[in-house]
Amino acid sequence: FPVTIRSPLPSGCAIELRYRIDKTGSWILANLSAEPNTTQFTTLNGQEARFNVGEIGRYFEMEIKLIPSGNTTPEVLKAEVFVEV
Repeated sequence: FPVTIRSPLPSGCAIELRYRIDKTGSWILANLSAEPNTTQFTTLNGQEARFNVGEIGRYFEMEIKLIPSGNTTPEVLKAEVFVEV
């Protein structure tokens, strides 16, 4: 699902998305849609990251981790979750 960033991603900053299904187990890092083996969005000046979860569950929890660089940090405007039934 897409995570929309408020302003272009600053140099050296990153965004990660972790999720948990059915309120059990540990948090899992989601992979980027465009780069299946990559868990950090680091595209300089990027403004939208798409993460895949691909798991089935009744409850879904997510955590967006903002990774700063020096005095700059990414800002997330919104996160949209799309569910296939």
